[in-house]
Amino acid sequence: DIRTLDSAFLVRNIDLAFEAWRKPWARQVPFPVFCRYILPYRISREYPSGLRKEMMDRFIPLLDSAGVSSPLEACSLLNRKLATVMRYKKNSLPFYPTIEETYAWGGARCEGLCDLGLFVMRAAGIPVVMDKTLWTRMDWGHNWGAVWHEGRFHSFAPGEQLPGEYLPVLNSRGHLRPAKVYRSHFDPCPVSGSEEVPDDGYGTWLKSPLLEDASMEYLDRPVDVRVSTDRIREFAHASGQVYLCAYNYYEWEPVAVGCRTDTTCLFRQVGGDNIFIVADSPAAGQLRFLTAPFHADAHGHIRKFIPRPDRPQAFTFPKRKRLLKRPYTLHYWDVEAAAFSPLEYGGTSDSTQSYTNIPENALLWFTVPDRIVNQRVFFLENDSVITMNLIR
Repeated sequence: DIRTLDSAFLVRNIDLAFEAWRKPWARQVPFPVFCRYILPYRISREYPSGLRKEMMDRFIPLLDSAGVSSPLEACSLLNRKLATVMRYKKNSLPFYPTIEETYAWGGARCEGLCDLGLFVMRAAGIPVVMDKTLWTRMDWGHNWGAVWHEGRFHSFAPGEQLPGEYLPVLNSRGHLRPAKVYRSHFDPCPVSGSEEVPDDGYGTWLKSPLLEDASMEYLDRPVDVRVSTDRIREFAHASGQVYLCAYNYYEWEPVAVGCRTDTTCLFRQVGGDNIFIVADSPAAGQLRFLTAPFHADAHGHIRKFIPRPDRPQAFTFPKRKRLLKRPYTLHYWDVEAAAFSPLEYGGTSDSTQSYTNIPENALLWFTVPDRIVNQRVFFLENDSVITMNLIR
């Protein structure tokens, strides 16, 4: 931005931000909060927008006429208005739209909605920020907003749930309960979870100095996950920096950075009742798995999925109703190969597929060849399929 943005753009943005700061709902906002959550011309990675003045002219009169006196009131009122301006559009293009594109189209996916909604609120002098997570119980990730009010943040979904309404949504729906939440702002801070060890050079969004760990504001039952490595003695050049990964859209994706001391890996303030695996990155570009996949329960207790081929199980799986004619494959995680391995089925019908050779205590994955979302990993327990999106 230093090399590409015009100085007049930056000066204009500063002037407009200070003008909005004088409004009744904003004038009690401390200067450091103003600098972090009102002044910035950018929300995340979107292209800088020149619409700040236009947004002020359109939306500040609404707040003036309502006589709001606090950031929380202003955010709630303006979010109701935004519900008439924009909405979620799954098939909107491009994938990462500009503020102008989302505003003209009247909608976007969650990140585009956040960019526009939070941009409008900052233009109106409301201190807001983007919070984000990578899902552990379904594919991809999510972004939403939080408004600062009297020293605390209150989450909301831009154009949808109001402050105070969104946190219960996250905590009451099993598949939406996050394992970690990060706050995106432009005030650099240490990389969460890795303060005690040197960086290994592996590139992940979790190492951005512009992310702050906000998990404690969202998790009702946070736990410290401690898990022993299974293969550390085999590896040379083992790193002290380790990654807690969840299976998300065909890959084990890091959701938290932690540290390893001898054979114990530690990750702080994590949402339990999730399936993870731990990796390091000695080559600074690829992940290497140090543990078997495991389930960390609500108390942080660990159950590792180390398959027992000598103790086979039988089970019949239903096929997806919309994909009955596609071929299905059941995979189990082979700890030695560090990969999913296919199993031969014993029988198949129009709606089910049966197996008699499933290793006991295995992490499983039942898939079609199409690259579609939410083909989730699971395990068998008491003759039932256990997937984390069913956990409440």
